[in-house]
Amino acid sequence: MELLLLELSELAADFDGVFAVELAMLCALMVVGLYVLYTDLRFRDIAPTAVWTLLAAGVAGQLALWGLGQTSLGQVGLVVGVGFGVRYVLYAYGSWAPGDAKLYWAMAVSFPPTL
Repeated sequence: MELLLLELSELAADFDGVFAVELAMLCALMVVGLYVLYTDLRFRDIAPTAVWTLLAAGVAGQLALWGLGQTSLGQVGLVVGVGFGVRYVLYAYGSWAPGDAKLYWAMAVSFPPTL
């Protein structure tokens, strides 16, 4: 029992805020991604609320990583801007539907840059 408590205390000492933010961003990405996968396959529709939720979680995670000193505001702006630009170009040339383009942008922002 003491060995288990010792291992748990060592594990808690290694746990840091950056890992928690990365884990939260990836969990949000997976949960919303699975929901969107289901609704897109079942109803051929991607709910805008799911996309905006994922985008908000991604921006919050990016800003949290900036607050922890892992990224700079320039990197956060680059991720948001390049993701928006790529989605706009692919939508404008007819490669993607509007829902797919918005979802790509939200997923690009939601992926932790520290990984």
